Amino acid sequence: YVEALSNTSLNAQESNKVSSSTQVLKTNSANSVASIGLPIKLQISGFSNDYDETAIRFHGSATNAYDNDWDARKIFQTPGYVGYPGGYSKYTTISTKGGNLDYSINSLPYALTQNAVIPVLVKVMASGQYTINGFDMQLLPPNACVTLKDKLLNVTHNIKASPYVCTINDTTSTARFELTVCADLS
Repeated sequence: YVEALSNTSLNAQESNKVSSSTQVLKTNSANSVASIGLPIKLQISGFSNDYDETAIRFHGSATNAYDNDWDARKIFQTPGYVGYPGGYSKYTTISTKGGNLDYSINSLPYALTQNAVIPVLVKVMASGQYTINGFDMQLLPPNACVTLKDKLLNVTHNIKASPYVCTINDTTSTARFELTVCADLS
Protein backbone atom coordinates (compact mmCIF):
# COMPACT_ATOMS: atom_id res chain seq x y z
CA TYR A 1 0.00 0.00 0.00
CA VAL A 2 1.07 3.55 -0.66
CA GLU A 3 -0.31 6.60 1.09
CA ALA A 4 0.51 9.88 -0.67
CA LEU A 5 0.90 13.01 1.43
CA SER A 6 -0.06 15.20 -1.56
CA ASN A 7 -1.09 14.82 -5.19
CA THR A 8 1.50 12.65 -6.83
CA SER A 9 2.04 10.11 -9.58
CA LEU A 10 3.28 6.61 -8.94
CA ASN A 11 4.40 4.53 -11.89
CA ALA A 12 5.38 0.90 -11.52
CA GLN A 13 7.60 -0.45 -14.25
CA GLU A 14 7.63 -4.05 -15.43
CA SER A 15 11.17 -4.23 -14.01
CA ASN A 16 9.76 -3.55 -10.50
CA LYS A 17 8.14 -6.99 -10.48
CA VAL A 18 9.76 -10.26 -9.45
CA SER A 19 8.71 -13.71 -10.57
CA SER A 20 10.84 -15.76 -8.19
CA SER A 21 10.55 -16.50 -4.50
CA THR A 22 13.67 -14.44 -3.76
CA GLN A 23 13.32 -12.55 -0.50
CA VAL A 24 12.95 -8.83 -1.27
CA LEU A 25 12.58 -7.51 2.29
CA LYS A 26 15.27 -7.32 4.95
CA THR A 27 14.86 -9.53 7.98
CA ASN A 28 15.30 -8.58 11.63
CA SER A 29 18.61 -10.42 11.86
CA ALA A 30 20.28 -7.92 9.50
CA ASN A 31 19.02 -4.89 11.43
CA SER A 32 20.26 -3.39 14.67
CA VAL A 33 18.32 -1.98 17.62
CA ALA A 34 19.51 1.48 16.54
CA SER A 35 17.77 1.13 13.18
CA ILE A 36 14.56 -0.70 14.09
CA GLY A 37 14.14 0.13 17.77
CA LEU A 38 12.53 -2.20 20.31
CA PRO A 39 9.59 -3.92 18.57
CA ILE A 40 6.47 -5.56 19.89
CA LYS A 41 3.97 -7.21 17.54
CA LEU A 42 0.42 -8.21 18.31
CA GLN A 43 -1.54 -10.65 16.18
CA ILE A 44 -5.24 -11.43 16.33
CA SER A 45 -6.50 -14.74 14.95
CA GLY A 46 -10.01 -16.06 14.81
CA PHE A 47 -11.99 -19.23 14.43
CA SER A 48 -12.24 -18.95 10.63
CA ASN A 49 -8.51 -18.53 9.88
CA ASP A 50 -8.83 -14.74 9.85
CA TYR A 51 -5.89 -12.81 11.32
CA ASP A 52 -4.13 -9.48 11.35
CA GLU A 53 -1.08 -7.87 12.95
CA THR A 54 -0.01 -4.54 14.36
CA ALA A 55 3.45 -3.40 15.42
CA ILE A 56 4.61 -1.08 18.17
CA ARG A 57 8.21 -0.05 18.48
CA PHE A 58 10.19 2.20 20.77
CA HIS A 59 12.76 4.26 18.90
CA GLY A 60 14.94 7.24 19.77
CA SER A 61 13.74 9.25 16.76
CA ALA A 62 10.01 8.64 17.28
CA THR A 63 7.53 11.01 18.91
CA ASN A 64 4.08 10.50 20.42
CA ALA A 65 2.58 12.19 17.34
CA TYR A 66 2.32 10.68 13.85
CA ASP A 67 5.83 10.49 12.31
CA ASN A 68 5.92 10.20 8.52
CA ASP A 69 9.22 8.32 8.66
CA TRP A 70 8.32 5.89 11.46
CA ASP A 71 4.57 5.27 11.60
CA ALA A 72 1.97 3.71 9.30
CA ARG A 73 -1.78 4.28 9.42
CA LYS A 74 -4.10 1.29 9.57
CA ILE A 75 -6.11 0.71 6.40
CA PHE A 76 -9.49 -0.78 7.29
CA GLN A 77 -11.08 -0.82 3.85
CA THR A 78 -10.15 -2.21 0.45
CA PRO A 79 -11.59 -0.88 -2.81
CA GLY A 80 -13.96 -3.81 -3.23
CA TYR A 81 -14.30 -6.95 -5.26
CA VAL A 82 -16.01 -7.97 -8.46
CA GLY A 83 -19.71 -8.26 -7.71
CA TYR A 84 -19.42 -6.27 -4.47
CA PRO A 85 -20.42 -2.61 -4.74
CA GLY A 86 -18.10 -0.11 -3.04
CA GLY A 87 -15.31 -0.67 -0.53
CA TYR A 88 -15.12 -3.70 1.73
CA SER A 89 -14.29 -3.36 5.43
CA LYS A 90 -15.63 -6.44 7.23
CA TYR A 91 -12.17 -7.73 8.17
CA THR A 92 -10.69 -8.90 11.44
CA THR A 93 -8.17 -6.20 12.36
CA ILE A 94 -5.94 -5.16 15.23
CA SER A 95 -4.40 -1.70 15.51
CA THR A 96 -3.16 0.76 18.07
CA LYS A 97 -4.61 4.19 18.61
CA GLY A 98 -2.93 7.52 19.17
CA GLY A 99 -5.19 10.54 19.35
CA ASN A 100 -7.63 10.25 16.44
CA LEU A 101 -5.37 7.97 14.40
CA ASP A 102 -5.34 4.19 14.02
CA TYR A 103 -1.88 2.72 13.50
CA SER A 104 -0.63 -0.37 11.75
CA ILE A 105 2.88 0.56 12.90
CA ASN A 106 3.09 2.82 15.94
CA SER A 107 6.58 4.11 16.72
CA LEU A 108 6.94 5.78 20.11
CA PRO A 109 9.77 7.34 22.12
CA TYR A 110 11.41 5.11 24.72
CA ALA A 111 9.36 4.74 27.91
CA LEU A 112 12.10 6.01 30.22
CA THR A 113 10.26 7.41 33.25
CA GLN A 114 6.73 6.07 33.07
CA ASN A 115 4.95 3.07 31.60
CA ALA A 116 3.77 3.32 28.01
CA VAL A 117 0.02 2.64 27.86
CA ILE A 118 -1.20 2.14 24.29
CA PRO A 119 -4.88 1.71 23.36
CA VAL A 120 -5.49 -1.35 21.16
CA LEU A 121 -8.50 -1.55 18.85
CA VAL A 122 -9.76 -4.94 17.66
CA LYS A 123 -12.51 -5.27 15.05
CA VAL A 124 -13.72 -8.71 14.02
CA MET A 125 -15.56 -10.03 10.98
CA ALA A 126 -17.86 -12.22 13.10
CA SER A 127 -18.56 -12.53 16.81
CA GLY A 128 -16.70 -15.40 18.45
CA GLN A 129 -13.55 -16.54 20.20
CA TYR A 130 -10.29 -14.84 19.22
CA THR A 131 -6.66 -15.13 20.28
CA ILE A 132 -4.34 -12.16 20.73
CA ASN A 133 -0.70 -13.19 20.61
CA GLY A 134 2.38 -11.09 21.35
CA PHE A 135 5.56 -11.94 19.45
CA ASP A 136 8.86 -10.60 18.02
CA MET A 137 9.83 -9.21 21.43
CA GLN A 138 13.30 -10.79 21.53
CA LEU A 139 15.06 -7.40 21.47
CA LEU A 140 13.31 -6.30 24.67
CA PRO A 141 15.24 -6.73 27.91
CA PRO A 142 14.43 -10.14 29.48
CA ASN A 143 12.78 -8.54 32.52
CA ALA A 144 10.63 -6.10 30.52
CA CYS A 145 6.95 -6.46 31.34
CA VAL A 146 4.39 -6.33 28.55
CA THR A 147 0.75 -6.72 29.56
CA LEU A 148 -2.56 -6.58 27.74
CA LYS A 149 -5.53 -5.26 29.70
CA ASP A 150 -9.04 -6.27 28.63
CA LYS A 151 -11.00 -3.23 29.81
CA LEU A 152 -14.35 -4.93 29.21
CA LEU A 153 -13.56 -7.88 31.50
CA ASN A 154 -11.10 -5.97 33.72
CA VAL A 155 -8.43 -8.64 33.15
CA THR A 156 -4.69 -7.90 32.88
CA HIS A 157 -2.71 -10.59 31.03
CA ASN A 158 1.06 -11.07 30.57
CA ILE A 159 1.04 -11.11 26.76
CA LYS A 160 4.79 -11.72 26.70
CA ALA A 161 4.29 -15.08 28.44
CA SER A 162 1.22 -16.46 26.62
CA PRO A 163 -1.59 -15.54 24.20
CA TYR A 164 -4.84 -14.03 25.46
CA VAL A 165 -8.09 -15.74 24.42
CA CYS A 166 -11.48 -14.04 24.68
CA THR A 167 -14.83 -13.58 22.98
CA ILE A 168 -15.16 -10.44 20.84
CA ASN A 169 -18.36 -9.11 19.28
CA ASP A 170 -18.50 -7.91 15.69
CA THR A 171 -20.06 -4.64 16.89
CA THR A 172 -16.91 -3.54 18.77
CA SER A 173 -15.73 -0.14 17.52
CA THR A 174 -13.70 1.33 20.41
CA ALA A 175 -10.35 0.36 21.91
CA ARG A 176 -11.29 -2.47 24.28
CA PHE A 177 -7.67 -3.30 25.15
CA GLU A 178 -4.61 -1.47 26.49
CA LEU A 179 -1.05 -2.62 25.98
CA THR A 180 1.24 -1.56 28.83
CA VAL A 181 5.01 -1.68 28.48
CA CYS A 182 7.01 -1.05 31.66
CA ALA A 183 9.19 2.03 31.81
CA ASP A 184 12.96 2.14 31.21
CA LEU A 185 13.32 -0.10 28.16
CA SER A 186 16.31 1.82 26.85
